Amino acid sequence: MRTLLLALVLLWPSFGAFAASGMIDELREKLQIQHYRLHVAPDAAKLRFRGTMRIDLAATAPLARVTLHAAELDIDSATIDGRPARIELDATAERLILHPPATLPVGPHRIEIEYAGRIRQAPFGLFAVDYQTPDGTPQRLLATQFEATDGRRFMPCLDQPDAKAVFELSTTAAPGATVVSNMPIVDDTTDANGQRLVRFAPTPRMSSYLVALLIGDFETISARSGATEIRVITPRGEIERGRFALDETLRLLALYTDYFQAPYPLPKLDLIAIPGSAGFQAMENWGAITFFEQLLLFDPATQPDSQREQVFATISHEIAHQWFGNLVTMRAWDDLWLNEGFATWMQHRAADLLHPDWQLGLQGRHDRDTAMRRDSVHATHAVVQNVSSSDQANAVFDDVTYSKGYAVVHAVEAQLGPDVFRNGLRRWMKRFAFGSATTDQLWAVLREESGRDVTRFARALVERPGVPLLEARLTCTGSRGHLAVTQHDSQPVPLFVRLPDGALRRATIEHSAAFDGACGAFVVDGGDYGYVRTHYDDTAFAKLLDRFAQLPPADQIVLVDDSRALAIAGQQPLARGLELLRRMPADTAPAVWQSAASFLLELDSLARHSAVQARLRAFARSVLRPALEPIGVEPRATDTAGDRLRREALVEALGSLGDDAIVRTALTRTASPPPPHPAIANALLRVAAGSADAATFQRLLTRAETSPDRIERLFLYDALGAVRDPALAQLLLDRVRDGRMALELRGPTLTRLALAGRHQDLAWQFLAQNTAAFGEAADAVEHFALGSSLLSDCAAAECADRLDAYAAANLPPDGRGEATLVSAEIRQRAKQLPSLLQQLDAWLKS
Repeated sequence: MRTLLLALVLLWPSFGAFAASGMIDELREKLQIQHYRLHVAPDAAKLRFRGTMRIDLAATAPLARVTLHAAELDIDSATIDGRPARIELDATAERLILHPPATLPVGPHRIEIEYAGRIRQAPFGLFAVDYQTPDGTPQRLLATQFEATDGRRFMPCLDQPDAKAVFELSTTAAPGATVVSNMPIVDDTTDANGQRLVRFAPTPRMSSYLVALLIGDFETISARSGATEIRVITPRGEIERGRFALDETLRLLALYTDYFQAPYPLPKLDLIAIPGSAGFQAMENWGAITFFEQLLLFDPATQPDSQREQVFATISHEIAHQWFGNLVTMRAWDDLWLNEGFATWMQHRAADLLHPDWQLGLQGRHDRDTAMRRDSVHATHAVVQNVSSSDQANAVFDDVTYSKGYAVVHAVEAQLGPDVFRNGLRRWMKRFAFGSATTDQLWAVLREESGRDVTRFARALVERPGVPLLEARLTCTGSRGHLAVTQHDSQPVPLFVRLPDGALRRATIEHSAAFDGACGAFVVDGGDYGYVRTHYDDTAFAKLLDRFAQLPPADQIVLVDDSRALAIAGQQPLARGLELLRRMPADTAPAVWQSAASFLLELDSLARHSAVQARLRAFARSVLRPALEPIGVEPRATDTAGDRLRREALVEALGSLGDDAIVRTALTRTASPPPPHPAIANALLRVAAGSADAATFQRLLTRAETSPDRIERLFLYDALGAVRDPALAQLLLDRVRDGRMALELRGPTLTRLALAGRHQDLAWQFLAQNTAAFGEAADAVEHFALGSSLLSDCAAAECADRLDAYAAANLPPDGRGEATLVSAEIRQRAKQLPSLLQQLDAWLKS
């Protein structure tokens, strides 16, 4: 569990237009590429490929040279307008510089390049995935992953978001292989040697990072939505688990087409499952979305509701990108939030519209709280930031970009109203379709639609780092109440305040604002439509405590999360949050219980090895058990979706907190047939693995190593990472060291051992001694975060020192942002820990 235990910061720069990103550079100043025609011939056995590229471009000024992006490519030859060009490669800058015999005049030109490249076994560029079919047959498939800046490892190109062009791909493939790209196949022939030549239709104008190519032994199911063919494509033997995805994609495509009033513009939409796992999880390639298979495939007979919802959320997020990011693309990686914040917001909106009983929108509060935690340290960054290198581009794929970006969209929609906001997005899509846009252009369009000065509050949200901290003071005169809300900064803070009668009042708070009503419970950020933390005075908090059980779930989550964050940051007494937990209504929404469980588990982590931990655990179990007792551990035929989600969260939390009855049940139910009901099986498995003795652990490990079901194997290894016995944890590490564990499992297993298994020192020492065992397994985003993740819940300053040294030795300067942020969290957590434990001890004794 990654936590933020830091004082909230209000150290924000003054407003001003952001400088143009360093990624928008001279490559775009004097040339415009209209069309790429690319042929790729991969040799999967040798992990190499050859490529032939033809580029049609226009020079807008005389050109003495042509500069393209290229990385790890061997350039055999290059011509410009049929004449040989001198080749210069700058590996550090990832540039291919072509020098023509004479300066190129303004007008059209054609470049032709012969080159070769590497097929990696890590998920960036063109990469290979080795796996076994259910019957044990070894297979290798090829796939691509280009976001953020790895298209240049596949082809010489202008590899930046605003450099849109038409891509026309062809490839060679073995007979019988399935070949997939962004567009449909228009020609599939076989040469005299039995090799296939597959050619695809030209794409619309799009960014290089959205190009896709996959070759492998796949099977397909399909359906039509109007003029669009929808296909789910899986490794052979897995197709039946793709039917849920196919059904939901039909519904999502109809929903999004209506919402944006912009039809999906490609003739097909493929969703492709790839075996294994990696940091990027899923990728929105236009018309050919790739997923690691556990995030696309779902079987209700073997998997719980939580997995179904994760699959739905991932699919809806990636389909939203077909509009947010693909149709209208951010101009530069500075504005990545326009892709990821909007897609995260849309995945929750789609779930609430199509599956309201899942309450995924309410669970979205946890995304915003995660962002607030990361955004409350001095090492944080603004949502919009200047990105000037490939490493920086990869580093911005973080919680602030995704989750604060989502919170910004949520807040702006609430202020404008859903209809006005939707109409503004329709206008934006129409105006910038097949092009690029910036954050300021979005605000301008929303201002046109709404007539309101959106920039007055919206720019503060995206251009200033940090979480606004509000002070709320309640004064009662007889039966009337007056709430004064103040802040120390002058930035406009948009939110709603819930009055004691339940009504929501919209407000934008600058220095201060006042609200009148009955002498009762006022909730600042009522409905959770803002991005703030609120500290209440004793009178205001006492009223909230009295009414807590009757408040809407969204307000309950706001209060629990704010109380936790402020207490752990030293901004208010820990007792306040603990008193809220004592008043948790058993039948409240699962998302509220998830917040409560997260609070208790965080305290348990902080209290490890202390004298107070045993009493804390007894209190935590007394809070959580009453919520589980009405529904029981065993699923019932009468369960609602909320019952199933609440049960899964509570069983796992109670098991982690050492509840004897839950641990015994987990060990018994997972030891012999019949297997537990799928709705609770994974939670019981994690509890059993955490408390496993040697025999139980070996049984589960053997099952993980021999199961023909790849998704089951992933869940088993995830569960095994929670084992508490250090000797058994070492067995997993031995499998990493000797190569018996698959590449893609190594980083996640190490992180699980550090956090869930609480083997932080063991995992850290292993990483320090075996760094090379993880580098090839991870994409850049995952590589930048691995060391940080192992220490993310540490509360000792020496952990920060370790992390700083690790980052300096193993990460490029522009890739150290996550490590710097986590290091700052650790130092502040270490500073606050003695006070927190003292408060916890005093409250539990009382």
